[in-house]
Parts: sequence; structure tokens; C-alpha cells
Amino acid sequence: MRHRGAFLGQEISWLTEVETVHFPHVLTLRVSEGPFEGTVRYEIQRSGAGSRARVRNVGKPTSLGFLPTAMIEGPMRSAMAADLARLKALVEG
Repeated sequence: MRHRGAFLGQEISWLTEVETVHFPHVLTLRVSEGPFEGTVRYEIQRSGAGSRARVRNVGKPTSLGFLPTAMIEGPMRSAMAADLARLKALVEG
């Protein structure tokens, strides 16, 4: 899937491809063709009355390397929090 967004006022796009899926417990996505490359792995396990999710995000900037790490981490953490909220709604819904 091709995504478009903005980062620090600049339009960006990237490609996300499904690398691994073991429904409903594991989803690994490969991120490429954008300002970041890497993988995002979601693991979901039922736990008591709810679910436990583990997310591992591994990557590196490809075209934003000139920015200090702190300027990249904040927006990435916000995006991850939003992704987790959507994931929680899907899993528990």
C-alpha cells in the first residue's frame, strides 16, 4: 500500500508491504520507498479477559538522516500510539 503524509511540513510517501501474516496473532510489515526503511511486527495474544500486544519497530531514516534523532522519535512515537489505539479497537471489537 502506498501511503502519503507530512513530516515537519514536508509531503512524504512510503510503501508498506505485508511480509508475514499468521492470522490472528502475527503481522509483519516491511516499510520501503520513503524517508524510512524497516519493519513493524505486531504480535497479539489473548490474555485473561483481554489481549496483550507486542510491537517491534525496527528501521532507519533514509532521507532524513540530517535531522537529530530527537526530532524523528517524537513524531514516530505519536504515530505508533495512534496505530496501537486502532489495533486495540480492531482486536477488542
